[in-house]
Amino acid sequence: DVYSNEELEDCFDRLQKICSESYFDLAFSYKNINTGAYVGYNQYTDFMTCSTIKAPYVKSILQNGIDLSEIITRNYIWPGDDGTVALAPYGTTYTAKQLIEYTILESDNTAYYLLFNNYGYSAYNSNQYQLGSSVLLGDSWIFTYGTSDEMMYNFEDIYHFGEENETGAWLIDLLSDTDVNMQIGQALGGKYKVAQKYGSEFNEIVFNDCAIVYADSPFVLSIFTNQMPETEESCKVFKDLAVVFDDINTLLAE
Repeated sequence: DVYSNEELEDCFDRLQKICSESYFDLAFSYKNINTGAYVGYNQYTDFMTCSTIKAPYVKSILQNGIDLSEIITRNYIWPGDDGTVALAPYGTTYTAKQLIEYTILESDNTAYYLLFNNYGYSAYNSNQYQLGSSVLLGDSWIFTYGTSDEMMYNFEDIYHFGEENETGAWLIDLLSDTDVNMQIGQALGGKYKVAQKYGSEFNEIVFNDCAIVYADSPFVLSIFTNQMPETEESCKVFKDLAVVFDDINTLLAE
């Protein structure tokens, strides 16, 4: 019984307080990679994944063995995008490697769109089936819906991919150096390496973060919210949850 441990009981009381004080839709999933210890809240509820989906997509095409030096021409942009690749002149060429870097580091939608149009989604969807996840992509939509549990499975999968080969390690390095670091990585990055991918949608009022935390006993934390993105207030729940789960993870690993 977890409540035989007073420190752990205190952690779950703190979690309960965060959940009860959240005036917005909230879901999260935590899992210790070594032990399988797990905590979930609204973990079966679908949310917009937003840009968190870019990490498992890139993982799938890297695992599929794409040529990172392949040249891809910027002959279209993601509608409404004003990112680096969208603002480049029509006909600008990039290597697949460069587009992956823009996709992960800057969360560039047009870079992701170009990768998607070039490499498709069959490798990605196949990987989802293997994970028992239904976060699938199709012809006309590069973003989708999913649960915090499903994204937790994906980031655990990315962790193992990162341990297996140089390409996976490169992806982890990119995820550990993203331009936007105001959520889980902001809270725990001073203690550990944190590989993460945020997602935000201002029109739909969605703000998410999924992370691999390289604690002594590593864990995955996936958090989805419906709140105005990228404000100090909306970042607070991610940082609060990250601190509590770091404490829980430490207690469970002892």
